[in-house]
Amino acid sequence: MAVGVYSRDMARQRISAGAQLTGLILSMLIGHAGAGAAEFRIFRKTYVATSERTVSMAETFVAPNARMPWILRVVNGGARDRAPMANATVSVNGREVIGPRWFRPEFGVLESRLRLRRANSLAVRWASRSGSRMTVEIVGQDTTPPRALWVNPVPNQWTNAPTVLAKLRVTDDRSGVDAGGVQVLADGVAVTSLLTPLREATLDGMMEATLALSEGPHTLVARITDVAGLATEASVHVSVDRTAPTVRATVEPPPNRNGWHHTVVRIVADCEDELSGVAYCDEPVTMADDGEGQTRGRRAVDRAGNEGKTFVTVDIDRTAPTVRIAAPANGAIVAHPRLTVTGTMADALSGIVGVTCNGTEAVVTEATFQCDVPLVEGSQSMVVDAHDRAGNVAVASVQVLFRREEPMAVERREPASAAPLGVLGEAAR
Repeated sequence: MAVGVYSRDMARQRISAGAQLTGLILSMLIGHAGAGAAEFRIFRKTYVATSERTVSMAETFVAPNARMPWILRVVNGGARDRAPMANATVSVNGREVIGPRWFRPEFGVLESRLRLRRANSLAVRWASRSGSRMTVEIVGQDTTPPRALWVNPVPNQWTNAPTVLAKLRVTDDRSGVDAGGVQVLADGVAVTSLLTPLREATLDGMMEATLALSEGPHTLVARITDVAGLATEASVHVSVDRTAPTVRATVEPPPNRNGWHHTVVRIVADCEDELSGVAYCDEPVTMADDGEGQTRGRRAVDRAGNEGKTFVTVDIDRTAPTVRIAAPANGAIVAHPRLTVTGTMADALSGIVGVTCNGTEAVVTEATFQCDVPLVEGSQSMVVDAHDRAGNVAVASVQVLFRREEPMAVERREPASAAPLGVLGEAAR
């Protein structure tokens, strides 16, 4: 036996026994025709008469979107030639939508447009012979897939956090996002159970989870299905770098063999990062102040926010030592071919490392020096150089005159001739 569809907006038409309302008919009722449209139900229940007495039942249901049009559908009887209800009334929110005059044998599907609230009530009343039945549905049409937006992490973000906060916003303007239709993958592995769940179908929901991700690049994928069965997918790429960049500091020029500098120095940083890359590296800096053990740090920051540092210690002495010649005095005249030079020297920072007198190494004792210098005939300079450990040199000099002493002439005299010795006395008589 053929059955028909009856609505407030349509004339009767014949369709095969037990057939569903086609998408074209529903789109005409809702005013929403279009490819990709999907029908969804927010309420469905079958009522069966167990006697011929009048029975009333009350139900409640929630509409995900009260602003869109809806269809109240009654499938009277159903497949396999089950007996339809002969007399029934269906009311929504206190208003009769489908009444007794709709229930005619030739109409197997009854439909009426209606507006809903967020929370709704439905009342069903019937009086029909035992075994007759009807199924009441509230249906809508959804033509737009849901939307998924990764609020966090930011696309292509680098992070150094121990965990990554994943925040996913899901929206759907009509049927609502299916609470069980959310799947989230991290690098292909399901992590949906870690997210705060949706308690029910929603038009706008936020889900989040704290994910422990290893170092390196990762992809988060969300697959969302709405109540109508339309689906969408959204992905975001995030990379983790918890390793600080490396920083090497070079001192230019390098120190001398004693580890000291006697000029202005320049500290240059060389920065590297293998994962996220260097975002900041300190510019070269100069150091000019005298001092021992001066420390200067150089810093680098990578794209994930990790910070690397290194420190160099620099000894700078740009001040020359002092030296004074105590002896000989300037302008001294000496007669000996070797001259002993003595004096004092001092250095307040790096310290004296050596003293020479005309190139001859001096013997240094604390703050004094002494050296033995050969001389040449005539006037000459006596130059004393004092060197500190940083390479600074102090110079002092005096003029001396070397003049050899002439030997003194000695006059030799011959002694006077002696008179013949005479014999004094009387002769013996």
